[in-house]
Amino acid sequence: MSRNARLYVGDIVTAGDAITRYVAGVSFEAFAANDEKRAAVERQLFILGEAAARLPDDWRQRRPDVPWRQIVGLRNVLAHGYWTIDTDELWDIATRKVPEFVAALRPLLDAGV
Repeated sequence: MSRNARLYVGDIVTAGDAITRYVAGVSFEAFAANDEKRAAVERQLFILGEAAARLPDDWRQRRPDVPWRQIVGLRNVLAHGYWTIDTDELWDIATRKVPEFVAALRPLLDAGV
């Protein structure tokens, strides 16, 4: 059964919003010391990457500025090389890259494309 591409965009935005909530008001030190918070962010990044991987090419081409390959690649690292995840990198992704990514995709969702 095939899903509508708009649903994948919704999954991406929802996961990104969750990540943003999870790190809001949290210092890097608190994040690094909290296994549950890191695991929650990793899980949402996995969902975000899986949805991005399933998004049809014509939808990805609507946002060529988005680093699709890196997003899907991170999902693969989380699934197959989880021991290589660096907390500093995870923090940077969660606090800087995810909000940029969600901001780039939210118009696709809001426009009802």
